[in-house]
Amino acid sequence: MLCAPQVVASTPIQDVTQFARTTNPLTASQSKTLGAFIDQGIQGLNSNDPAQVIEAREQLVQPLTRVGTSPVFREAFGQDFIEKARPILEGNRPFNAHNALLVIANIRTGDAADFLARQLATVNDARNAQRIAASSMLVLTLRTTPADLIRPRQFNSIIRSITSGSSKETSWAVVQHGFEALVAIGSNPEVPEEIRTKAIEQEADLLKTTLSRIAKDDSVQLARCVSPMVLLLRSQFIGLSGTPRREFAGKIQPALVTIIEVGESAWMNIRSNAQLEKSYGDAIFQATVLARLVAGSTGAPESQPADFWRQGDRNRYKQTAQEWMHMGG
Repeated sequence: MLCAPQVVASTPIQDVTQFARTTNPLTASQSKTLGAFIDQGIQGLNSNDPAQVIEAREQLVQPLTRVGTSPVFREAFGQDFIEKARPILEGNRPFNAHNALLVIANIRTGDAADFLARQLATVNDARNAQRIAASSMLVLTLRTTPADLIRPRQFNSIIRSITSGSSKETSWAVVQHGFEALVAIGSNPEVPEEIRTKAIEQEADLLKTTLSRIAKDDSVQLARCVSPMVLLLRSQFIGLSGTPRREFAGKIQPALVTIIEVGESAWMNIRSNAQLEKSYGDAIFQATVLARLVAGSTGAPESQPADFWRQGDRNRYKQTAQEWMHMGG
């Protein structure tokens, strides 16, 4: 017996583009349409079929990436989507959660950035993948969200979440992304000055905390993120001038010297892994380059500890490290 093919009627995708540019609060009808649109997207994000998950994400992101989409629409979208996406984000399916986080990164509001940052505040090894994704998405949204759409209290909450989680974070990628997020705040001239200053202070503290944990063998894998941190600091320093530059130099110089010091104190632990050895060697080299840039032509030792690190000459490394430690006071 031949069976007739089953035809499944699909629900038409709700069209929200007609009011995505509105500057007025959404009407009851528009809110209902937006809610139905998000419900459809959530259903797709919940699917066990990766293709359906990706399709749902693309449909959800589409109105958020259109030119002219208004902050009013983004706020309404974010409030509804984040609440409805919580079961996905709190579940144990990293792929589905990652795609939901991609949607949140494209909302580009203060609430969305704050939500992403809060995912970093609590360390849970069972949710490493979600935390890595959230930290990456946080950097993206901070770099693309206009600063005037993030309130000062939200900036402060974001900074708190990053710093509170970093002291016990086990993933070097999350620590690195958290640092990148702080730099995105601290280097944005549109951000209020007092918040930028606070972010820069926390950059230095996060780097010092990370180095302390490496020295104590709390998590030697964190050595992988030190070199990228120093490169970000260098770019940030070059972009400053006048008093802000001098203040920035004063905050980061002790941490740069500590990088060299930790190379000696954690010598065996770091060098037991070839990848960590190379990565931290790059950090030592970059730290000396930036320290000289910060101190000026006559303010830093001429020795090159990175050379002795690469040669595996611990005695000579220790001698040069002492010279740099004297510079750091």
